[in-house]
Order: sequence, then C-alpha cells, then structure tokens
Amino acid sequence: MEGNIKLDITWVKSDIFINLPAEVQNLYFHLMVNADENGKIINPKAVARMLGVNESRIEDLWNVGCLWTLGGYTPDSILEINTDVLGLECDE
Repeated sequence: MEGNIKLDITWVKSDIFINLPAEVQNLYFHLMVNADENGKIINPKAVARMLGVNESRIEDLWNVGCLWTLGGYTPDSILEINTDVLGLECDE
C-alpha cells in the first residue's frame, strides 16, 4: 500500500481545479494514490501512460501548483504532491 496523503477538499472545490480538464483532474487523483507517505511520486510518467493521458498533462499540474520539486520541473523529475496549493495547509 502506498502512502497516506491527505486530500485538500478546498483545493478540489476551487475554480482553478474545476477548470482543469477532467483528464488532468483524474491524473492528479491517481498521482496522489501512487505517492509515498512523503508525497513523492517517482513514476509520474508511468501513471500518465497507465491512464492513457499525454505526459504533458503532468506539466499542467505543475503549472497550477499541484506538484513541486526542488530545482524546477523537468520531464524526469521526481515530483511531490503539494498539499498546500491554496496556501492552506491540509488538516491532519
């Protein structure tokens, strides 16, 4: 079983998230499920391929702040789920 990342329902209900294409929203949820207990995702491209989603959609999530990594985004980055997208740390 993978890690236990808290879902920020405020973020999921936000206009920014709702305005994302459905395939990008779906990718976000699947990346959360595949993240470890620290929110790290070592195989984001594999998750995108599993869903039949273009890997460029990972960058869409990066651009709205859902994902982050030290050193900036590259297609081969190990990413982390940003649990504080709206500046409101998720409740424990």
